[in-house]
Amino acid sequence: MKNSELLLRAATLSDMELLLTWRNDAETRKYSHNTEYIDRESHLAWLDSSLRNPKRHIYIAEVNSVEVATIRVDSIKDKDGCLLSWCVAPEFRGKGLAKKLLHQALKTIDTISYAEIKNSNLASIKIAISVGFNLIDESDDTGLYSRSIS
Repeated sequence: MKNSELLLRAATLSDMELLLTWRNDAETRKYSHNTEYIDRESHLAWLDSSLRNPKRHIYIAEVNSVEVATIRVDSIKDKDGCLLSWCVAPEFRGKGLAKKLLHQALKTIDTISYAEIKNSNLASIKIAISVGFNLIDESDDTGLYSRSIS
């Protein structure tokens, strides 16, 4: 997968099961703000609402037509910027895909980007810093990172 191109496509309701599986993965939940297991009905309602929200964009990353990751881009109401949240499928972690995912997504973003990352999520912190994010604020368990327009 190293030399294959990573492509982003808009998520649809047909991606619900895939996104739910990734979301409920133990490692994903460990680093999420909400660490609880999400049931199918709640996730479907969330995804349906999210896909209709013009201030939220959810993308599926594919390599060779295989879904490998997702990234969400939320416009921030009171700031000129967006908040990014990403997840690599469990079976594709450790292959450099998160960095490629962020590079690809950031090409289309023309505003300041933010990411809230748990301090224990060393892999995501390392990836965020490698693509130009800087720590700007920190609480007990979460760091707020920002990246200016490049």
